[in-house]
Amino acid sequence: MSLDDIISDVSALGGLPFSLIIIVAMLLLQEWGPFWQLIIGLVISYAIIAGVRSVYIRDRPKPVEYRTWWEKVDAGTAISMHACRATILAIVLMNFFRNIFLSTFLIVLALIVAWTRILLKKHYAADAVWGVVLGTAIGLIVLWTF
Repeated sequence: MSLDDIISDVSALGGLPFSLIIIVAMLLLQEWGPFWQLIIGLVISYAIIAGVRSVYIRDRPKPVEYRTWWEKVDAGTAISMHACRATILAIVLMNFFRNIFLSTFLIVLALIVAWTRILLKKHYAADAVWGVVLGTAIGLIVLWTF
């Protein structure tokens, strides 16, 4: 297993499939608070990031080809969705487990996911930072309101 494989695997922890696994786990455990917090957090993050990317269009450090408007939005860079999702997951799970060691691990993991997006040339550093900032804001808002 190469370093690039490890970086890609860690980056996947900020991907939609991983988020959906956690959401389904909360559903199966009937933990309705975290379930709805994660669902609403994802919806808000997609709305904001898709909105920003549709107005502020910039190629990724390693450009991606596209054919449709949605592919263009997805191929662009402005705010890292992976960093945002990983941060929302970390905040909601920190609140759920309330364990200092797990909380520290989740924060570090979210930051590593953001860093992997830069290493993979999917985002510029500012995009990853904005993903963490937005994820923190959304994560705190869903905790306080739901």
